[in-house]
Amino acid sequence: MTKFNLKDFRETYLKLTQNELAELISVRQDRISRLEQNLDTISLEELVVLAKRTGKSLDEIANYKKDIPHELIINDGWDKVRYIKTTIINYIKDFFPKNNQNYINKIEDLRKNIEGITRKPRIVFSGKSDSGKSTMINALIGKEKMPTNWTPTTSIIVYVKDILERPDYIEDELWIFRKGKNTEWDDTRLYDEKYCREWKIASGNAEILSQYGVRKGHDYNKDVGSAVLFVDSPILKNCDILDIPGITAGIESDNIAANQAQLKADVLVYLSQASGFLQIEDANYLKEALEVLSPLEETEGTGLSPMSNLFIVATHAHHINPRTDLKNICDSGCDRFADTVADSFWQRYSHNSKKIFTKKDLRKRFFTYAIDIEDLRENFEKELKNTIENLPKLLEKKVFNITKDYIKNESEKMKKEVEKYEGLINERERYSKLLEEIKKNEPKRKFLLEENNRNVKSKIFDLDNETKQKFKEDCNRILTEENIIKIIDKREYKNKKTDLEKLGSYISSEVQDVYRKNLEKTTEKFKNIMDEYLLKTQKSLEIDNFNSMDINLNFDFKSAFIGGLAGVATLGGLAFWASTLGNLGAYILVAKGVSVLSALGISIAGGTATATAFVASIGGPITLGIAAAILVGLAIWGIFSGSSWKKKIAEKIIKEFNKNIYKYDNAITQYWNDTESGFNVAKDKMEEEWQNYINNLEKELYHSDVNELKETLKNAKEVEDFFLNTPL
Repeated sequence: MTKFNLKDFRETYLKLTQNELAELISVRQDRISRLEQNLDTISLEELVVLAKRTGKSLDEIANYKKDIPHELIINDGWDKVRYIKTTIINYIKDFFPKNNQNYINKIEDLRKNIEGITRKPRIVFSGKSDSGKSTMINALIGKEKMPTNWTPTTSIIVYVKDILERPDYIEDELWIFRKGKNTEWDDTRLYDEKYCREWKIASGNAEILSQYGVRKGHDYNKDVGSAVLFVDSPILKNCDILDIPGITAGIESDNIAANQAQLKADVLVYLSQASGFLQIEDANYLKEALEVLSPLEETEGTGLSPMSNLFIVATHAHHINPRTDLKNICDSGCDRFADTVADSFWQRYSHNSKKIFTKKDLRKRFFTYAIDIEDLRENFEKELKNTIENLPKLLEKKVFNITKDYIKNESEKMKKEVEKYEGLINERERYSKLLEEIKKNEPKRKFLLEENNRNVKSKIFDLDNETKQKFKEDCNRILTEENIIKIIDKREYKNKKTDLEKLGSYISSEVQDVYRKNLEKTTEKFKNIMDEYLLKTQKSLEIDNFNSMDINLNFDFKSAFIGGLAGVATLGGLAFWASTLGNLGAYILVAKGVSVLSALGISIAGGTATATAFVASIGGPITLGIAAAILVGLAIWGIFSGSSWKKKIAEKIIKEFNKNIYKYDNAITQYWNDTESGFNVAKDKMEEEWQNYINNLEKELYHSDVNELKETLKNAKEVEDFFLNTPL
């Protein structure tokens, strides 16, 4: 037995303390301590118990060494989408224009959009810092790449991608990126070498994650934000994997990063240890996650169900004895979660689905997991495999249609471009008159535009105040002693710690619900404001003299504004507006890192789901922080005594909320500030594009000879043919 390392077996495989192992095999802690120093004294009876309680045979224990995880074998279902991407990218490389910068930019935009829209779904692994996220990822990819530890480990977002997606300019297995002031490195720009090099702070093999990505690592510092790791593994043929910081570790920056990463999730795997499974802190975070992760629609014929993109996993399941207790643990966890959600939760989660999901549906998404005991992880792996293999069926048709529509739209633009240059060559006098009328109209147009801009900003200010005022009114109806006592009675909460925690979490859910409802209502109003704004802006060019010339100006202010959104750091309410634009909006949202299922309108209710996701991502860190503060406040207060305990707990909850409610106002203001900032960037870009149009028209009329125009016409026809003949 001297070959057997009990200490390593306990720490690495069992992940138990000496006390916990002693309890598991029914001995005293000092006995474990002595055995770890000298295993020769272990009895056969103790070995048998150890084997039985850990799922290992006596022979396996005698020859124990740390197991290498077995990768999850996934059939590659991404081939059709990959074909679309590869075919068009190669087509672009063969054609790429060399002379006209405008056309070079147009083709480059196509390349970027194709790379974005053909992005693989992301599986986000989330949970507390000790839930085993990194360990599970290592097992699924079949390689020990992610740092694992019993204490809080991963402190950055790690994108794990297929080795075949590594750009030519990256030679290392891993690149590590800095943290931005208000943003993180954008993985959708992986093929933008200049951008990635500007963000890079280190590179090497996976081992350096333990230096930079672990809070106790040698090179860790708060300026490290994310990393990309390239691995050869079957599971990565169909998806990307995100390992995010553990939640509720008492580190606000980690919690914010984890919450923001939710917005990127197409599939969420939420992990919680089987012992202490899905406690109140987990429930609070899971509620936030489900506000972002919409169920799927149009799943018929795909082998998927509407909730196939959600997994709630009880990890370290081998610690539970007897195993029959695992069902009760999952049942109880589901019940605890349901006890903390507002009455409207299931309606909101279901969005516009014909089916309203319930706790019973959610329970089907609970699984167990133990890395070395196959039957405890079998159902989870089977269902995960099914989801990963069949998600491409949801995406491939949508990707094809969106790409086809985009190229058709660009073809029509180029047709108008060709007509313009033919007109400049053959009808120069008419175009000269057109330019003259444009310049005459400019003062009036600019005046109307400035008035229009001020109107939008004024309405954004009004929406900010309206949201906060209505939120305050709704909160005042919730946060009354009478209402809280009514909730206690209706939900049959008792005067005990667990029920008081549920009550605090439930009230928090009610407040979060009115926060989101009000912000979503005003966001929908903003959508109408934007539609009216762009309609008026376009009409500012509808002058009688233009129309009588029978010349198409070939300038679309709406398209120019949408193009300006590419340079916006945070969208705010513009995210919902973009989600209503169909395919054009899809490209914007994909470029902003939104879940590809949400951006392509595959999650239920499309735009509404996207708006909810952005609102939830703004409020998530705040709502989690307030819920945590209430739990702390209740814990300090203790169990309430006497017959008036309901009144006392109501007073305490109201007091704790009133201390923190200002954070919601701050979040609402930030949301509308982001909206205004995004509007300013996009409208300035729109105006810049218009001025370029005028300047180019003047240059082409008065500073270009016929031969130059004919050369440009030739280039335009080539680009038109390029789009018309794109292989799809």
